[in-house]
Amino acid sequence: MSESDHPRGDGPFDGPGDAGGEAGSRTEFLSRLDACARQALESLSGSQIEGFVCSDVHAVDAALSCVLDKDFARGQVFCEWGSGLGVVSAMAASHSFDVYGIEIQLELVNAARELVTEVGVVAEFAHGSFLLPGDESLLDKCDQTRAVVSGDAYKELALAPESCDIVFAYPWPGEEMMIDRVFERHAAKGALLLTYHENSRVLVQRHMGAGRELMPLQWVG
Repeated sequence: MSESDHPRGDGPFDGPGDAGGEAGSRTEFLSRLDACARQALESLSGSQIEGFVCSDVHAVDAALSCVLDKDFARGQVFCEWGSGLGVVSAMAASHSFDVYGIEIQLELVNAARELVTEVGVVAEFAHGSFLLPGDESLLDKCDQTRAVVSGDAYKELALAPESCDIVFAYPWPGEEMMIDRVFERHAAKGALLLTYHENSRVLVQRHMGAGRELMPLQWVG
């Protein structure tokens, strides 16, 4: 997927999000979140965390602010596919979304639970795969994706994929189309997919219903 295939957005901007609504408080929160994430990553540096890379906090926060400012979301349920340290989940929770994260590496799940507690927000995390039985056919051309399919994480969270109003994912290079197709298969009409791309840009797309391609709404960043 390239940016030339989709309309470009207006770029990042300051927006509301924290309980006080003050830009200064928002900046402080993001700085604290970034510091906690760096500390958590350092503590895990000697472990077997495979290929983990954090999203840029300011780029993702601008995308979430865009979604709120333009009233793109149909509801409040936010799910992060591959939630890692829980940084994006924490940001979504600070914007008052009901947040869930699914992560294949148990050490990261535990770290994410500690991080959201540290920064004072609420999010639930489950160990497992966001891929469901039957999604194997979507993985054929994706070298990086682990072929792990299971509904256990969704069951643990008491969450149905079609009930998610917003899904966020940071695809491996070459997996962007796979993420789109999984979202098209399982999400409900009207749901949003936010994907993080190179140059710290986030693409916001909307599910348009069964058999229809996703509608790109905006690039942010």
